[in-house]
Amino acid sequence: MKWRTRRSSRVGRAAVGRALVHLLLAMLALSCGRAHLFYDARELRHQPLPPARDRALSAELAPRLAGRALVWIDADGKEHAIAPDEAGLRKLGLPERGALWLALAGGERGGETDVRVRVAGKGSVPVTVLQGIDGDVRVISPPRGGRDQDDKALSEEGIRDRFKLRGRLPGTWHETERRALTESLELLAPAELELVRRIVWDREGRARNGDESRAALYEMKGCRAVIYLYSSGVRADRFRFVGDPAAPRSAVVHAIVHEIGHAFEQAAARRAYCAAEKAGGRAGALIAEGNRLSDRSPVVEAYLGALAGLPAPTDYGNASSHESFAESYALFHVDPAALLRTRPAVHAWFASGGHLRALGALED
Repeated sequence: MKWRTRRSSRVGRAAVGRALVHLLLAMLALSCGRAHLFYDARELRHQPLPPARDRALSAELAPRLAGRALVWIDADGKEHAIAPDEAGLRKLGLPERGALWLALAGGERGGETDVRVRVAGKGSVPVTVLQGIDGDVRVISPPRGGRDQDDKALSEEGIRDRFKLRGRLPGTWHETERRALTESLELLAPAELELVRRIVWDREGRARNGDESRAALYEMKGCRAVIYLYSSGVRADRFRFVGDPAAPRSAVVHAIVHEIGHAFEQAAARRAYCAAEKAGGRAGALIAEGNRLSDRSPVVEAYLGALAGLPAPTDYGNASSHESFAESYALFHVDPAALLRTRPAVHAWFASGGHLRALGALED
């Protein structure tokens, strides 16, 4: 009997355009209504927004915001009720209006969008847009004095030693990759980190299928489990962030922690596979048990109880129950406020250690 190979990855779905107004019309296919809040994890690619678009943006946004309440939280943390007309919208900065354009382009309500708005000559500006199911909108600017996290990245050896990873980190890791991996591991609880120490970390230039938007991949074949980090996906991290705009995290951290989530929910299956390698004549039964646990992870089963039939917090999570868990696991670590807003019962389950209990029940 053979064990099953499980590959699971978080792939950012990109909308690409020549200019902000030319986002792919495919986004509009998502415009059906929802009855639940969600986290918008799309990578909204766009060319730098030129200052010449200033007045045109206000004119384009006004009809989309007609009849909706709009609140702006400025760089000093002050709230302003903004009239959703051209005159009112011009009180917002160009990055804020750009973020609104991107967040509203799909026509949906209920989403949280953390977007890096590229402005010609000024780099990218992290802005959060929150939409209620009722259509009300809040735009949150990065606070005055806020900045991207730019602490010096650890070396490969430093990462391995600090987190007591087994084995080396192969290849030469770019500073951005090392920083994203360090931030991801720092977010884990001790029990989660202990599990991560048992898997292999590897690095490749790009995903084997050529998808340059893919930042990471979890792969398990029998007892061997690997998380790959793809440089092409890391370098493309210019359009999205996670967490607080005051100290925005790389969206790659979301991708890495998502893959750690898969390692977590597949830990029971891997345990059976590892036992099979040592079992001799009993290997067949253990492999069968590993296959069963891979398909029906007890961690995922417990998570589905907390989810209580609701959709995943992100669209990608609706691909399967395993992806739903991994997306919720990632949000709980990288942007817990987003998970609390979209799936409060799931947030409470993670916060109370539900995922740890579900896994711990299987440990000796």
